[in-house]
Amino acid sequence: MLTATTKSLLSPIADAVSQLIVITAQAELNGSPIPDLRDVAQLVAQHVYSLAEIGHGLIDPAALAAETRGIVDVTRLLKDMTDACTQRILNTYDDSEIQKSLVVARALVDQSKLITTILGSDLDSPPVIKSLLDNARTFAQQSVFLFHLVHARIPELLSPPIQRALTHHSNALDRAAVGTIAALKYALAGSHQIVPANVDLVKRQLKVHARACEGIAQYIVKDDMPEGALVDEAREQAAGLAAQALSDIGRNEDATELKDKAKNVVEAAKELTTAKASTNPDAAASSEAKLQRLPLERWKLLNRNPSNRPA
Repeated sequence: MLTATTKSLLSPIADAVSQLIVITAQAELNGSPIPDLRDVAQLVAQHVYSLAEIGHGLIDPAALAAETRGIVDVTRLLKDMTDACTQRILNTYDDSEIQKSLVVARALVDQSKLITTILGSDLDSPPVIKSLLDNARTFAQQSVFLFHLVHARIPELLSPPIQRALTHHSNALDRAAVGTIAALKYALAGSHQIVPANVDLVKRQLKVHARACEGIAQYIVKDDMPEGALVDEAREQAAGLAAQALSDIGRNEDATELKDKAKNVVEAAKELTTAKASTNPDAAASSEAKLQRLPLERWKLLNRNPSNRPA
């Protein structure tokens, strides 16, 4: 039965839980990251603990022991109740951290698509350039935020395959974000004419970045996965990068200079699959860097010899 006393005891808990629901709902409606919920979660824990203390003080231990004799031990019952409340609160906090990473990762995928769309428009227009710079600034800030979120999450995980997957994708995110901003600065610095090859490099880095964000969104919600899952992903990724690199060579007039690099692409693709199969993050990162190097070498070649720049 609800009385003034029970209402005064339960209202703080209800208010705190309602606050959690409102904060989460507002973040979803606004499409913004979920804010830090630690203070609210701690407040709920304090109210629950106070309620348990009051309830424990009102119950006669002897009467309670008599009622529950032969069914359950009183001390264990109280401990299980406390543990259950604590676990629920921890799960709520954990879910909020996962949702925060998911929201930022998905927002970055959309941001990459938006920047790619802007790069396909009239880059001689000042409003377009301003929009590009504004979105690039947001892109860089969100990339740093997501990188820190994922790296804070990795040590908390109990599954080594998930840890390796998130480490791989967060490192790929970091490299792609730096590469995108660097290529964008070069494409826009000190020139009123945008070099198409530089724009292509930015778009290529954006694709790598979006793929890393999608990988983070895929693995951040998992508790465990088979060891072979990363190997399958590596094969698909290596095949795609190798095909793109060979396609670039086919379109380039100075293909002779890049033939050796094409062979390196195939070798690096094999190394990437082998490295991920051996669960060695450092070796995998080194192999993936080799696969990314060919487009960069082509970019350097085009800018070293202006006559080779595509029209």
